[in-house]
Amino acid sequence: MDWDAVAAIGESVGALAVVVSVIYLAFQVRENTRTSIQNMVQDTIKDFARVDQLIATTPDLASIVVKGNEGIENLAPDQKLRFDGYNSTFFSVLEVWHTQSRRIPVDPEQDDTIRTMLNNRLAERGCQQWWSANQTEFPAGFRNWVEESANLN
Repeated sequence: MDWDAVAAIGESVGALAVVVSVIYLAFQVRENTRTSIQNMVQDTIKDFARVDQLIATTPDLASIVVKGNEGIENLAPDQKLRFDGYNSTFFSVLEVWHTQSRRIPVDPEQDDTIRTMLNNRLAERGCQQWWSANQTEFPAGFRNWVEESANLN
């Protein structure tokens, strides 16, 4: 066997190694993306559970949210502050979801569930009032998504 044949075999083995490496890398990227999506969904579920837990474990907050949902004008100043905090927490969780779901493709069914939660929250008059007064605290892209999702335009 001459050196040209050895070189040709070496090049072929090298090319095959590159192809195998690229395939392996593509597989790893796909698995990483899948894991990132699962983590994002789980984190969002946990965050919303924490928001719900605030109401479940704090009876006076539950009363404030019920009263505030009817209209912010129904709240005393200290109650309004807690209502603001509750809504700020809720919308902050939504903002994180919105940001992450734009970077990582999510199951449309999961996105629909999140939009339903948003619509349910914004169906309350007091929450609409809160959003109108506080929406500028959030990035423009998120505000547009909320407005489109909840048909507030």
